[in-house]
Amino acid sequence: MKGKILSGKLFSAIAAIILVSVIATPVLASPATATRTLPASVASGAEFDVAIEASGCGTFGQVVETLPSGFVYVSSSLPAKRVEPVGNMVKFTFLADAKSFTYRVKAPTVDTTTVCTFHGVVMDEDRISYPIEDSEVIVCMKGDFDGDGHIDIFDFVAFADAYGSELGDPNYNAIGDFNNDGQVDIFDFVDFADGYGT
Repeated sequence: MKGKILSGKLFSAIAAIILVSVIATPVLASPATATRTLPASVASGAEFDVAIEASGCGTFGQVVETLPSGFVYVSSSLPAKRVEPVGNMVKFTFLADAKSFTYRVKAPTVDTTTVCTFHGVVMDEDRISYPIEDSEVIVCMKGDFDGDGHIDIFDFVAFADAYGSELGDPNYNAIGDFNNDGQVDIFDFVDFADGYGT
């Protein structure tokens, strides 16, 4: 009988120790994550928006973006005091476990169609950083509508579609606006014809 009481007390003690250790063990939080969305291609010298979706950061988080060489940070949907541009790096700080925001950049002026890569990390409230998947954007030289590095018949068809359009029109495409005046017109056609076949 005494053996049964002892084994019952021993069992209870072991169960209590296991229960305490399970409760005391910290729950491992899932890592912070972020995604970046940007256009597949942009015109040389054009401004465009980059969208960020961050989650799992805790009380606050930070996204640090490294812009490709030649790109310039313009603005963000976050308040200015929460954005810190430093060279080609931009730090975005927010108070929330999850946050969606956009930022605007200006592409460099290029003479040849160029593929550029955005890099970044997201940091959680403990300042642990997790990589954001790299994103590529093709910066197209003027006239290279399909981004293949050549101005050819395929680009002529796209130029013809954009011809006569103005900034804000659905057919307007900055790749055909050689003089950046907000119109695709005869002046742009002359420049397009000069580059045709390159």
